Amino acid sequence: MSDKDFQALERRLVKQYGDETVGYELARLAARLRPEERQFVERLDNDFLEELIKRFFREEACWRMTGEMSVGIVFVESSRRGGPRFGTSERNEICQEIIDGLNWLAWEHPGGDLSWVYDFQFIRIDVADASDANCPNSSALEAMWRDPAMGQVSYQGNT
Repeated sequence: MSDKDFQALERRLVKQYGDETVGYELARLAARLRPEERQFVERLDNDFLEELIKRFFREEACWRMTGEMSVGIVFVESSRRGGPRFGTSERNEICQEIIDGLNWLAWEHPGGDLSWVYDFQFIRIDVADASDANCPNSSALEAMWRDPAMGQVSYQGNT
């Protein structure tokens, strides 16, 4: 299913069921079905839909980690000459520690149904090096890096 087809289906489902969350979740469900089966999500019985929403689409269901989980790992560096950057070995070590930790978590999963999909992003922003000495407010120091970096993080073509 292409992104365009997914968005069109999601819009139809939101209109039909009058709920953005339900429309999105049903579109996600339909994307996993074979093309000839996708039409069924547009004709669900109200009682079945209510039970589906209650069991799978509410927030508490999102907190259960099962199946394939997405993990975003973002490295933020200065684009300025002499600004702080990660070395190749540092990046590799950090990535490996994250992967090892998540593999351990998957191994410990009670249902054994947990895997990871990684999205690595390497972002450079136009920020000078700053230390606690010239930026004593730690939240200001964090915002100096975080805010411009978040403006460049991409998810499915969107920032």
